[in-house]
Amino acid sequence: MSARVDTTHSAIGNFFDRARARLTLEVPPALTDPSVEGVRGDLDLNPEVWSRAGVKATRPAAVLVPIIDRSEPTVLLTLRTAELASHAGQVAFPGGKIEPADESPVAAALARVKPDFRLVLNPWEVTETFEVPLKFLMTPSNHQRKTRDWNGFARDYYEIPYQNHYIWGITAGILRNLYERVYGA
Repeated sequence: MSARVDTTHSAIGNFFDRARARLTLEVPPALTDPSVEGVRGDLDLNPEVWSRAGVKATRPAAVLVPIIDRSEPTVLLTLRTAELASHAGQVAFPGGKIEPADESPVAAALARVKPDFRLVLNPWEVTETFEVPLKFLMTPSNHQRKTRDWNGFARDYYEIPYQNHYIWGITAGILRNLYERVYGA
């Protein structure tokens, strides 16, 4: 049993060490300058399709990938209500749109999650919250690349099924992007 614990601790420790070395809190230039190309999750899987469909990443957003500091760290996700006008019923990260009161994109997304946190949910936006082991989300074999028809175009996207939850689209794309930034060459 101790070998398993050591292996898990080493893999998670490796994630945090690599994240500290590879990620910064600097605001990406593409967030404030529309002429700069940025990494946009699943929009980058097939940019020619999005361009033909007239879709652009136009709304500045800053999401938190909330890693909860448990003995085996987890990531907090939300399930959006079915009544929302955008992305209804989908799995998402807390946060999103940058509000006028937010000092910066970093301020909109930045938070530290301790295991004894207390959530206050907006019932109009969030149906439930759940946690997924960080190790599961950072295992590339759990990242499935799929294609589906969207307005007459074949759209590529990532999905990460976990128990009874279907993590896909931008949320799965952000997790895949995080994996690539932390573990990529």
